[in-house]
Formats: sequence, C-alpha cells, structure tokens
Amino acid sequence: MALILALLASTSPADEESVVTGTVTTTFRERAKPFAGLKNDPACNCLHAEPPKVDDLLLSASGGVKNALVRVTKGVEEKERPAPKEPVVLNQKGCVYIPRVIAVRAGQPVEFRSDDDLLHNVHGLPFEPANKEFNFGIFKGQSVARVFPKPEIFKVKCDVHNWMAAWVGVFDHPYFAMTDSDGRFTIKGLPPGKYTLEVWHERLKGPAAEITVEGKETQVPAFALVEK
Repeated sequence: MALILALLASTSPADEESVVTGTVTTTFRERAKPFAGLKNDPACNCLHAEPPKVDDLLLSASGGVKNALVRVTKGVEEKERPAPKEPVVLNQKGCVYIPRVIAVRAGQPVEFRSDDDLLHNVHGLPFEPANKEFNFGIFKGQSVARVFPKPEIFKVKCDVHNWMAAWVGVFDHPYFAMTDSDGRFTIKGLPPGKYTLEVWHERLKGPAAEITVEGKETQVPAFALVEK
C-alpha cells in the first residue's frame, strides 16, 4: 500500500512541469533585401544560386516574429539547474551565420563552426567584461568553443565579410525561449509565482508582460512589437 501511495504521489498534477506559452507578433512589414555586398564578393556569391535575403526580420504570413528571445527578467530567485554541457552551434555557411540568433545558459559552450572553404573570422562584441571580446579566424571544418559566464545579449560579426552578423543570448537561468517561424514560444518548468517576461529582437521592441504561474498551463497574451 505504501508503494502504491508513493507512485500516485510521484505522478500527481502538483509535480507536473508548468508550461508557459504565447506568441510574438508585429504589424510592421518590410520587404526582405539581399545581403548588401555579398554579390560583389565572387567567392561568396558563387555559393548561392540566388542571393540570400537578410534574415534580421523573419515574419510569418500572419505577422508572427521568428528569432525573438522571450525570457524571465524578474521573479527567478534561484539558479537551481546547472548549465547543459552540450554546446550550441553557430555555423558559417554560404558567407551567412546560421542561425541568426542562438540562446545558451551562462557556462554552456558555444561552438563556432564553418562549412565554407574560405577564411572567416568570428568577432564577438560582448558588453560584460567577464565574457571578454574575442576575435579569431576560422576555416572549413574547424570549430572553436567559447563559454560565457555572465548573462547578456551580444553581437557576433565577421570582419572579412561585413554583412555577416549573428546574436548570442546568454542567460543565468533556464527560463527563456526562442520563437519559432510562427512567433510561438514555450517556457517550461517555472515554479508557481509572479514573473516578468520580456522580449528581445534585434529590429523590434515591445512592452514587458507580468504573468502569474499557478497551474500546469499559463497562456500569455500576445506580445505586439513595433520597430525600434
């Protein structure tokens, strides 16, 4: 009997992981343009059948914003979960960073790679002194790992090809998410309580949201972003 009660308790709703969901949208529209300068670089231009479009603003047909970072900025007191050991990869392919935006925990490795058979350099521009500015060359098949101890969102660029840019979001807790191609996000595991959610996007901005997590599922009203 004691074993049965223990099993029931271990699967009770109170112990199930909470799920916070929502969407990030915008009414702002802009026609995507090819990367400026890429067509003038023969070594890069020949890697594409058609010139790729700038990916700093990716929207669904209904205005969902991709690559927005949604994170808890107030309400998290304890950093109870250790950072994952698995690296998050930022690749260079066709003289473009893929993906445009990545998100990691403080202390989790970021692995910079290149699939291009030419020279790139990876120039990181963090503001936090502890994360340290970095700049190194990289060739096809190489990978270089870096770990960032302090939370912030910073830019990475290639000085050889000035149109190449990406962003790295570093967080000191696990309560963040990247929006998908429809602008949707999911944050799991928040304990019951009151929190502030904020959205970061390199081109857009919007107000924060105050939420209360009480049960297993919490739906956040849509974030409506405007041009910065």
